[in-house]
Amino acid sequence: MSSSLSLLSRRRSPPRSSSAELELPVPPEFRCPISLDLMRDPVVGPTGITYDRAGIEAWLLAAGARKTATSTCPVTKGDLRADDLVPNHALRRVIQACDSSASSLVLDGVLAALVLVMPLDKEAIVPIGTSTASVALLASVAKQGDLQRRLQAVVLIREIVALSSCCSRNGGATTAIDLSDNLDGIIEVLVNTIRDPISPQATKASLVAAYHLALADDYAATRLAEAGLVPSLVELLIDGDRSTAEKALAALDATLASEAGRARARADALAVPVLVKKMFRVSDTATELVVSALHHICKKWHGEDEVGSPVARRSAVVEMVQVGAFQKVMMLLQVGCRDATKEKATELLKLMLKYETRGGGDCIDAMDFRGLKRVS
Repeated sequence: MSSSLSLLSRRRSPPRSSSAELELPVPPEFRCPISLDLMRDPVVGPTGITYDRAGIEAWLLAAGARKTATSTCPVTKGDLRADDLVPNHALRRVIQACDSSASSLVLDGVLAALVLVMPLDKEAIVPIGTSTASVALLASVAKQGDLQRRLQAVVLIREIVALSSCCSRNGGATTAIDLSDNLDGIIEVLVNTIRDPISPQATKASLVAAYHLALADDYAATRLAEAGLVPSLVELLIDGDRSTAEKALAALDATLASEAGRARARADALAVPVLVKKMFRVSDTATELVVSALHHICKKWHGEDEVGSPVARRSAVVEMVQVGAFQKVMMLLQVGCRDATKEKATELLKLMLKYETRGGGDCIDAMDFRGLKRVS
């Protein structure tokens, strides 16, 4: 945290007084009498004096090395042996509680200051993102803080995840941010913020972060799906504005690259109807993302679990036809789209024709075939 504050201080003025205000004094009773540092593992001996374990054990070891010396308590000079030391659990709990409060106060200042200078550059993000403890604290604040602090924490998590994803995809090993220790906590924050919004800004920040997580790593995409992201995104798409819808579709499409994501989309009764409805209603970008998402849901993927998958895929394709996807995909191919989208749209048409023919249905009108040769 202190490193991030110092980086920030070089970018803004006047920062020095605010940094000093965040330095909280350590009570003397929390310091080891030997090292004078904050005790992390306090132990007490029969003399009644509490030391940090590392400090007193080093003292006794040094005394033992001097054959003429007697192991004594540094403060009282009474006899003291390593076997006499017992943990001071009460003091340790107090120190941890106070240390947590101090960290919380420091984090308040850091969050408020960093959000003011968004977007952050790599120099400001890396010191926080590479600290497992800092990221864990951010996730905790995003779950349990007041609304303002939760928003600030989510925005900062978005910045960290985006940089981590970028470094992962581009092979930036020297500045890699490893979020594996906090992945579940981050995913819980993102899914909960999307499911139960606290503000439009927090929702959009969570969508962007979820997109980067799913895009960078199949395991993360799987964990997002298992945490319930897919139905939350589908629900958000129903009434979301253009910006929210585009971000939700991007996050959904990235999550559907995982088998778990596809399985949950196929099991969601609203997924296909909502996706088809969004075609041509939001933006060109959104329409292409819808096609990609439907392609993920309906296509048979290599290595996919065959137990239940064929039936689920067939149901998804039939449902696409029933809610008018054939006509919309035909229209998209006629008006033109990017090559990658054209390829996926053409595959979707073939799947719909295949299952419609097998099922003997009449959802596709003969008039819909006009121009099919021209676009395929």
